[in-house]
Amino acid sequence: MKRLSDITITEAYEALQKVMRFEEQLEEENSNIEKLQLFRRRLYDYGKMYENSKKQVSLDRYFVNNTSI
Repeated sequence: MKRLSDITITEAYEALQKVMRFEEQLEEENSNIEKLQLFRRRLYDYGKMYENSKKQVSLDRYFVNNTSI
């Protein structure tokens, strides 16, 4: 079985935002409040993970790992 490529937190966050917009459009026709609440909680969690992934790594760590003496 072929392994799927890894998905980054950025891709997951953006995809869930699109799903939320789609589900909100359907809400008028089929109000499924529990599903939207679950998506909102998950979007909040992904948002925190996304913000944490943008934090910069110190330059000291970069130079230690990428230079040889």
